[in-house]
Amino acid sequence: MYTLKTINARLLIVFAVYIQACGFVAAQDIQPHTAIYEVRLGTAVGPDAPMGLSGTMVYVVEEACDGFNQVSNLDVTVLDRRGRRSNLRQTFTSFESADGRASTFDMKILSDERLVDAYDGRIDLEKSGGSMLYVREPGADDTNSEVKYDLDRDAQLSLTYTAEVVEKAIAGERFVSRVVADGLLEDGSHRISAVIGHRATAQPTVSDPDELLRGPPWPAQLAYYPVSSSSELPSQEMRVELYEGGIVGKID
Repeated sequence: MYTLKTINARLLIVFAVYIQACGFVAAQDIQPHTAIYEVRLGTAVGPDAPMGLSGTMVYVVEEACDGFNQVSNLDVTVLDRRGRRSNLRQTFTSFESADGRASTFDMKILSDERLVDAYDGRIDLEKSGGSMLYVREPGADDTNSEVKYDLDRDAQLSLTYTAEVVEKAIAGERFVSRVVADGLLEDGSHRISAVIGHRATAQPTVSDPDELLRGPPWPAQLAYYPVSSSSELPSQEMRVELYEGGIVGKID
């Protein structure tokens, strides 16, 4: 997956999306929005790691009557170590229920229009625990199969987690660690530990025609620990800038 492991993304423009008046209050710290990012190569190691990567990512959070829809479209040109260029398109969509207890997700990755990987799934969170089901589609590199993970009763969906990090940042707290299930990564849930820095003093330079960025962002360092692994080391780390409303300004 390129979305978290190998990219740097810088927010270029953020603007509002249509908000339906559905009469519920959920993830109230999350602002429905569309964000367009410039993407370039971040940290990539190993014999198969690309030499170059550039393109765009469009991320949309949209309120539905019974929850939130998320859509992430990554479209990049990849330069491999032999100097060959290819086009990579990754599309991830998900729906999270208003009560934060259920989610569905779908991932597709294509390289030069050839299907590289595809899966969908469902997350159910209950008071006594929960489950996370992945179903690989025919035509992906792996055979069609189902993988199910058990979830701790304290697991959260991704927007619930983002809303909590924003809430803690506003309150002046510096650390949040939760088990998060969203389907973006293919190895089940992860414990994400966020270390939140002091809020920046400079106003953002991002194009923001609808004035969604309410003040400067907070820098945060995120570490991902796969729940299915016994390793004490994170599988990946990233630095982000997080604005009120859950809008991410930069990913390193």
